[in-house]
Amino acid sequence: MVNIRMYLCDEELISCSFSCDGKVTACGGVTGNFFLTVNRFHSFKTKIFKIHEGPINRIFFDKKNFYTASSDKTCRIWNPETSQILRTLNLNNEKATYIDLINNLIITAGNRGTLKLWDQRIQCPIGNFFHGFPILNSNFLKSGHTFVSCGISPNLFLWDIRNYKKYCSVFSLVGHRTSIYSSSLSNYDFSLFSIDFNNLVCRWIFELSKNLAKCYFLKSEKIFPKALKPSFYKITCDSLGKIFAQGGLNGSVYFKNQKKGKIIQKIKSHSWGRVNDVKFHPSNRIFGSCGEDGFLNIKEF
Repeated sequence: MVNIRMYLCDEELISCSFSCDGKVTACGGVTGNFFLTVNRFHSFKTKIFKIHEGPINRIFFDKKNFYTASSDKTCRIWNPETSQILRTLNLNNEKATYIDLINNLIITAGNRGTLKLWDQRIQCPIGNFFHGFPILNSNFLKSGHTFVSCGISPNLFLWDIRNYKKYCSVFSLVGHRTSIYSSSLSNYDFSLFSIDFNNLVCRWIFELSKNLAKCYFLKSEKIFPKALKPSFYKITCDSLGKIFAQGGLNGSVYFKNQKKGKIIQKIKSHSWGRVNDVKFHPSNRIFGSCGEDGFLNIKEF
């Protein structure tokens, strides 16, 4: 049974991620510190790198490199083996809230509503998508030419990057009554979970074709009991899209089976404070969480 609790720092941790093989875990702090934890023969060693000048809002791992988005208005591609920053993407006057990648294309989101499309082979953005409100998430679909974005708005937006010069989305998806705070995509079955400020979770199913991505609103439901006050929870789902998880204000992590429609497990992951981020291990049976207390927890559920 995996149950690892590591104190990384005396600052708040706001993002975390696993590598593709699950052997490396990364956390981002509010001061721009990057905490890299490597598991070698059940021995954990953590290194600290200063790679940003502001909070690291998003971390994800693709093949050999980490990708980060920070409030210092930059996104960075970083190689953990050489400890080198390979590339810096400048968002000018916008704080970077999210970054995602597919093939050679990178999408970055800013807090003023601009999505920038980048080609890894050149240094400047190749397209812009405008919202007019802060963007919190933007995820590519498996098709490679379509992505979905959400922010401080009740709607999700589906975009076709082949039409980026027209600055228009394919269509918007309506299912929430209040602004969406977070979303998580499962490319296994083309489903996406989104959550708003009232803790209402919607699940969306995408049907992809050669010319267009069609989206169907499947269902919406309130996932927490009334006793739990609405708050700012990030949502994440496993790679199969079967289970999603969220952190709470009391140090707990909630797991829900989307088919059964109920909370299947509640784990007291942190002794106190807010759980800022939860990520699933590639095995889908282990999760990592980080929070206000400065701890990284890796547990089996």
